[in-house]
Amino acid sequence: MAISCFANRAACRLQQKQVQGCIDDCTTAIHLLISDTTFDLQSDITDENSLPYVKRYRDNPAEGLGLLTCLTRQRTMGQDARKMKNAILSRILIRRGSAFCFLGDLQKAADDFAEVIITCSLVLSA
Repeated sequence: MAISCFANRAACRLQQKQVQGCIDDCTTAIHLLISDTTFDLQSDITDENSLPYVKRYRDNPAEGLGLLTCLTRQRTMGQDARKMKNAILSRILIRRGSAFCFLGDLQKAADDFAEVIITCSLVLSA
């Protein structure tokens, strides 16, 4: 859930031209996303044979993992968790790259946009 909070706040900050705050939020969201093991689950969350801890978070959302609902929705639409993780990463990188453009740091912007192209190719090839 923290990932989406940072990513959404970054989008708001970018819209308000608070570019350094946007960059900071995007960087935090990227670090959280990379370290988040929720997306690395290989079992189908909607399956009755799901791992017990996955069921616990699905049945007790107050315990955390607010992204699990979104993840379940995506899984039932035929997308796997890794595709979703790459799609979220792409959106965050685009926001951060746009913020770097506002600051005039075109090399960092180009690096983020290049990573988006690589990430998107992973989504399309999977």
